[in-house]
Amino acid sequence: MMSSPTSTSFLRCDILGRTAFVWTRWLDRIVVLELSRAVMQATDDELDRSEADSIAKRAAQQRLDSMSYPVTVLGMLLSEFALGHVLK
Repeated sequence: MMSSPTSTSFLRCDILGRTAFVWTRWLDRIVVLELSRAVMQATDDELDRSEADSIAKRAAQQRLDSMSYPVTVLGMLLSEFALGHVLK
């Protein structure tokens, strides 16, 4: 958490939009080292892969949840027909 007077005055919002200007100016001037950029990109890629994996797992679980009951009922009906055929 930032607590210095500079950071609090930097983050304080004013009516004229000076804060947005300060943020824009800061973002325009920031210099990121190539190593830091590589680490940030790797972390971002890992988060994207994790999110895609989570979405895929959730979709698979939803398919399983929506199909489990009908497949169970179909299995019970087939077993009844098979047992009736054997006892005939």
